Parts: sequence; C-alpha cells; structure tokens
Amino acid sequence: MNHLTNTVGGETARLLSAGPALRQRAKTVFWESAAQSQETLEALLPEETKQMLHELRVHQIELEMQNEELRRAQRALEESCSRYLDLYEFAPVGYLTIDSNGMIGEINLTGVKLLGTERKDLLHRSFNSLVVAEDQSRWMPLFLTVMKQDGKGSVEVTMQRGDGLVFSAQIDCARTKVGADETAIHIILTDITERKQREEVDAFLSQAGSKTTTESFFDALARFLAESLQMDYICIDRLEGDGLNATTLAVWHDGHFEDNVSYALKDTPCGDVVGQKVCCFPASVCQFFPNDAALQELRAESY
Repeated sequence: MNHLTNTVGGETARLLSAGPALRQRAKTVFWESAAQSQETLEALLPEETKQMLHELRVHQIELEMQNEELRRAQRALEESCSRYLDLYEFAPVGYLTIDSNGMIGEINLTGVKLLGTERKDLLHRSFNSLVVAEDQSRWMPLFLTVMKQDGKGSVEVTMQRGDGLVFSAQIDCARTKVGADETAIHIILTDITERKQREEVDAFLSQAGSKTTTESFFDALARFLAESLQMDYICIDRLEGDGLNATTLAVWHDGHFEDNVSYALKDTPCGDVVGQKVCCFPASVCQFFPNDAALQELRAESY
C-alpha cells in the first residue's frame, strides 16, 4: 500500500512539474483539431455555402484594409491640420476675420502680438476701435465699401496697442461669405512702422538738405527727433576740443527751443556716451546721475 501511495504521489508530482509544457501541447492539439474540423466542416458543406464563406472572408479582409487606410488618412489629415495651424498662427503677418459689424471673430497669434494684448481680450471686440481716432476717416470708408461691394482694398493707418503704444499698420482686406446669408471680411495686418520711419527719415533728409545754415538744420533735426521718437526733450551737442565739455547746437523742450549752453560732461549721462557705445537709461535716470543739475531740474525719467 505504501509503495502504491508513493508511486501515485511521484507520478502526480511529475505531472504537476510538467504542467506548463503539457498545457502548451494541449493548445497546439486543440488548434490543429479545430483547423481539421473546419476543413472537415467545409468539405461537408454545399458548394454555394463554401463560396459564400469565401466571399465573407475576402470581404472581412477588405474591411480591415479599408479601416487601416482610413486610419492612415486620419493621421495624415491631423498632421496636415497641425502644419496648417502652425503656418496660420506663426505667419509673419496678422490674420483676422471680422463680421459685418466690425467685431473680431478670429485672429492668429501674430495678430495678437501686434496688438499687444491677449486673444481673449480681442475676440468679439470692435476692430474699428483699434484704429486711432485720427485715422478713422481713412479706415471706415474702406470697411463700408468692401462690405457692401464685395471688393478688396488696403489702407495705411496708425493702430493702438493694448499697452498704450501705437504702430503704423497696413490693412489689406477682402469680403468673404460665411454661411448662406452672412458675410465677413478677412484682414491681413502688417506692421510697417520701420518702413514708415525710413520714409520719414528720407523725407526729412531731403527737405533738410535744402537748408542753407547749420543752425536751421540742427533745429529741424531736434524737432524731427522729438516728434518721431515721441520725446519731451532733445539735445544735440558738439564736443569741444578736450572732449570733456560740450556746447549745445539745439535744445528742444516741450514744444519749443531753449538757449544753447556749454557744460561739462562729467557726472552726466552724455559723459557715459562719449567714446563709448550708445546707452539707454529706461527709468530712474536722476538716481544714476544725482550731480547732473539739468536732469534734476527737468525731473527726467529716462535718457
């Protein structure tokens, strides 16, 4: 009895240890049997049924291939949309769409940056309000003409940014259909500030070149710089022989000229410029040069 028990126990242990391999063999036998059963089943079926099964299998394969093609097409479409979105958002010009009332419906990232604010603050806002008051008489007639006559047009205006600064802009616009009954205007907004500045400088130099006296040239230059740079105070100096002193050639202050003077460059921001690189003190310039009497008197903010 003990011998039988030991024999059975040993065989049981052997079978348990061979479990994984045995299960794999069983799976193999099952699938081989299933395949043979399928072949046997098909052999017993009528010819029409066999043909139908064949067609169903082919159709299934076709559907799988179509699904794969659709998935590839979807991926390609998504990649194309992503590329288009990048081209739209980061274009070198601003793209906007405004409705018949002049309200902004769409604007790309470049347009947002040009206008110096956030997209959420521009959407559903009047584009007309972004054009400075002085140029409304130039923009509004174009807006109305394009909207009514289904045309195109362009105009150069000055626009107000969200941070209070202004810039010169070219507006190119064209009417388009939105839906069955609605119309809108597509706008290309281009910052032309640098171009306008170059044109203004060329015009000034052309005009100033006809002046006959040095004094009138420097006076004109001081006025031009004050207006183009939007500065309250412009001083044009000539260095004296030692390079430590200067004499003003034109002093423009708050809309008028002041008398020319000579002064020492020491302890002044001009002294930091002579023989050095151009520098700028954007704020608190009086704190940097407490001994400059002119700066203190002017209560200058920047230099």
